[in-house]
Amino acid sequence: MLNKFLNFSGIEKKELSALSVICIRALLVAFTVVATYSYQSAVFLNVFHSSKLVWLYMAVAFATVIFSFPYSWLHNRVGEKNTDILSMLFFGSSGLIVWLFSELLLYPLTLFIFTIWIKLTGIFATINFWHSTVRAFPSRRAKVLFPVIAASFSLGSALAGKIVYFIATSYGVSTILPLLIVTIFLSIMFPVGNNISDRDTEGTSSSRKIFRSAIQILAGNPLAIYMTLFILFSIPVFLSSDFILKKALQETYSRDEMAAFLGNYQLYMNLGVFFLQTFFMGFLMKNLGVSKLTVFTPLFLAVTFPLLIFNPVLTFAMLIAVFSGVLRLTIYINSRNQLITPLGNADKEVVSIFLRTVIAPAGTVLTSLCLLPFKSSSIPVLASLGVVFAIGFGVFGYLAGRAYNYELVKALKKKTLNITSNEKLPPSPDALVLQSLRDQVVSAGFEEASFAATILAEYRELKLQDLNTFFSKNYHNIGILPRLKAIELGLYLKQSEKEAFFHKVMFESDDTRVLIEAVKIADHVREPWIQQLSMILVSSGENSFRKAMGYYLKTETDISDSGVVEELASELSDGDINSSILAIYICSKYQSKSNLGVIEKLLYSQKVEVVLTALRAIGDNKIEELYPDLFTLAVSSQLRRAAIDSIRACGLEKQFAEKFSSEPRLVRHVIRILCQNPCSENIAKLKEIISSGRIWKMSIALGEIEKNSISHLNNYLDYDFLQNMGGHWVALNAARYLHRSDAATSLFLETESTFALRCIFSLLRIHNPDLARQLESIEKSLSTTDKHQLNAALELLEDFPVFNQSSSIWFLEGKLSEGITGLESTCWRDFSSMTGRELVGSTGDEVLMKTYSTLVNLEGSSSTEDRLKDTAFLGAQLRFSGFFLNLATEITTEIARQGEIIRLKEGEFLFNEGDEGDGIYFILEGTMAVEISGKTVNTLNAGTVLGEIALLDKGKRSASIRPLKNSAVLKISPRLFDDMIQEYPYISKQIAITLVGHIRRLIPIAEGASHSVE
Repeated sequence: MLNKFLNFSGIEKKELSALSVICIRALLVAFTVVATYSYQSAVFLNVFHSSKLVWLYMAVAFATVIFSFPYSWLHNRVGEKNTDILSMLFFGSSGLIVWLFSELLLYPLTLFIFTIWIKLTGIFATINFWHSTVRAFPSRRAKVLFPVIAASFSLGSALAGKIVYFIATSYGVSTILPLLIVTIFLSIMFPVGNNISDRDTEGTSSSRKIFRSAIQILAGNPLAIYMTLFILFSIPVFLSSDFILKKALQETYSRDEMAAFLGNYQLYMNLGVFFLQTFFMGFLMKNLGVSKLTVFTPLFLAVTFPLLIFNPVLTFAMLIAVFSGVLRLTIYINSRNQLITPLGNADKEVVSIFLRTVIAPAGTVLTSLCLLPFKSSSIPVLASLGVVFAIGFGVFGYLAGRAYNYELVKALKKKTLNITSNEKLPPSPDALVLQSLRDQVVSAGFEEASFAATILAEYRELKLQDLNTFFSKNYHNIGILPRLKAIELGLYLKQSEKEAFFHKVMFESDDTRVLIEAVKIADHVREPWIQQLSMILVSSGENSFRKAMGYYLKTETDISDSGVVEELASELSDGDINSSILAIYICSKYQSKSNLGVIEKLLYSQKVEVVLTALRAIGDNKIEELYPDLFTLAVSSQLRRAAIDSIRACGLEKQFAEKFSSEPRLVRHVIRILCQNPCSENIAKLKEIISSGRIWKMSIALGEIEKNSISHLNNYLDYDFLQNMGGHWVALNAARYLHRSDAATSLFLETESTFALRCIFSLLRIHNPDLARQLESIEKSLSTTDKHQLNAALELLEDFPVFNQSSSIWFLEGKLSEGITGLESTCWRDFSSMTGRELVGSTGDEVLMKTYSTLVNLEGSSSTEDRLKDTAFLGAQLRFSGFFLNLATEITTEIARQGEIIRLKEGEFLFNEGDEGDGIYFILEGTMAVEISGKTVNTLNAGTVLGEIALLDKGKRSASIRPLKNSAVLKISPRLFDDMIQEYPYISKQIAITLVGHIRRLIPIAEGASHSVE
């Protein structure tokens, strides 16, 4: 029985105990609130005239504001749970003192203060409870649990009303105080909230900032203004109702009778709240909408207040008070909370705090001032005043509702059209907004109509008529996009409408692209009508495309189908792109030898979209016979991502790693897929890569391990490993210092030391996850030109042992000469007597050592020809451009190997202005002149990349290039350039920096040209 109830209500079993505590607390708090209201009213009106109520309202408002400061201070210092306990201890203890020393209440002033204290008890008991309840569960669970808690509170309030009535009639109102003190202390035994983190407690310290922010929001947002005025005008309406009720009570009843009457009043009001909130609120929100709910409460009050003008009796005052209380606690509060929804998350918080801490007390004080001239007036006069306030309340409610509709559509549009937006949809749609969205589907342009249809779908309010309208509309220059979007939204239709929509699409559309999308979407729907639809399509006659769709949608395959499917697949594979894609779909479902041959044929077609579909089909269906083709196509830069995704889907990470771990262009992908599936085999392969000695491979591997949080390797990547990496880094820096006059070798070693530094920081973050952000910030700061930022980073690094030696700090500051000549640390003594060759050899990296030896030998050689023939030297030279600075040695060597060396004599043009872009060029030796319209505008030296603009925009050459002396360039083909751009985003950033440099250089030239024209 319990499990059935939990399943029905959406409550999880583990939440039961916490929910039970909260519900018990709700009953205790409900009694506290009801008892304080009834007791305070009866005690106050027994001594003071009702005209003094105005002063009480004002005093309570000021007291609430004043008490909020220590309350917020405590909240920030000790957390929500402890604040709850301490504030209830304060109220309970002070109440106990008054009860024990009742003679304090013989004086009017102390009695007045005492009634303020009682009112504050109810206010802060409520604040404690609801704030801590909201934070007790994540917001997604609060939506399920909050109605249960609210129902408990309403029922508890109704029960408390009956208890107060019984006590007042049987034992007198004085008995309520000790019982109230008991419930206050009992509530401490059921604390709700937990201590919340500092990021949730920014209240008092930034109150001025919040106030300023709220004013800015109000100044720029009509909804915020109208909502504020709506709430501001609600305060005098409800205070007038309360004032009239208490005035009528004082004229009719004694103290005990008043308390009993107010107990009954709370009973009826909270029962009304419970039934309206539980059974009718969802219906009202959906059918009336927020904009209409905002005027429901003021309209009722504006109509009912005149009853008191013509017949000022207690019965009418009681009825108006009960109904206004019910409406306030349900319709008014629900609409008020909903009005804030379209505001952004930050604005919501600011406006909410502003309304609670400024508007509510300010509104109470203003109301008290407005009532002062009428404090001794008769009930008809007060009722007339209430009508005036209710009209203002209704007007601003109406304006807020209209602004809400406008702002909500804006917020929904932002959420729908921007997939990265964290805006949340309101929990229930407004009827007017839904109608507005339907109108947009019919009359708006594609973007607006698409947005409207998507929102309707997310609310499960999309209808077949809406979707048919959207599907059939002809938008200018949009093509089939509306139909593809409509098919995607078709899954959100009701069952019968969904069937009718897909039936219409599949039998009435002639566009194969639309049919392909429909069959893909329908394949995800496992419902009986799909099987029926597939049978109709299979028997659809001559149309082979629709027949193939039917076979694809069939849930059960039959041997008798195989021959027909093979013929269909063969026929479709020779058709257009969409026919080929459908052929792949049915071949992957009916995997006969002939059909697998069709997929293999299409894998090597010239249609990229078809090849990508075939690759996905192999991965999704794990077609073992075609696994070798996945490895073959993974080498292609254009198909690499799709091939690797399929390799992952098939669980072939280890085989892929074994085949390509030594292929420079694929190492990054090898490491990534191993980390994404950290099983024992893949972990072993990762260890093998890390142990290979190649520092750049380690930097990639450690970065991926850190990103994927692979805890299995923490022990393997221990402190000794970190220290060893630190040693490699220092050794490479020292070797670089020794070769500071040899540009290529020094730059080569600098790049390798950068990889080592990345490894160190990755290792530090892996072992210190709490400091990950700080370490990330430090790593970025090390490359800054800001000396203050760099010094701050270096100071923070001294806390980490791997950097606590002065050699490390000197190297990071770039003071290599000071680090080498003046160093006496233990770290340096290991390297002080070693040559550059020995320092590089200490890393254990064979590729690094081989490249280093080649560079040293070539830089010592005077033969230019020898240098240009060696790919290792050319690879090191490429780093001069900045484009390739952070690429691994193997990558730059491969670029050099695949590039073409072109030698140019003085005056011979490399290319001319207006030529087609056929690659980019790296100047190896010599100087080049850049000419525009025959005029030299710039000169370029060795180490510069040129020709990239035409390659990026596929346009003509923007300038002519000719050598000023005999020169040599390395040509990099467009295919190789595109491959690099895809694999190494860093290059794109460098291209952007280079282009900015070109623009800066051209500005003075353009300005000079304009002056000459003048």
